Amino acid sequence: MDKRGSALYKQRMFGLILLILLHSPAAVAAPSFQEVYDKVIDAKCTNCHGFYKAERGVRFRNYEDVMHYVPLRDTLKSEILQITDSDTMPDFPVEPLTQGQKYLLREWILNGAPR
Repeated sequence: MDKRGSALYKQRMFGLILLILLHSPAAVAAPSFQEVYDKVIDAKCTNCHGFYKAERGVRFRNYEDVMHYVPLRDTLKSEILQITDSDTMPDFPVEPLTQGQKYLLREWILNGAPR
């Protein structure tokens, strides 16, 4: 391979690596708690689990409340994920979570539930 071919090869490999890195999950910022709270928890959960009402003793008023149901050592065992994935919650008359809301919640939890 001559110098020109080698340079073209390196350029293509660099482009491929850059493409992979830019589209990897690590390159996408995890949703913030505020985004998840506004778009999912406040929209779907706080009617029954909020400031004024605590069905089954569960409240989602703030980050600390929510984190009681998000085990960071084994995030797939999160009660919130299990309940929302199975469409057990939210309960009627609240509409189930959309796929986008489920995705946002899952991404937040699987990325360590950042504040």
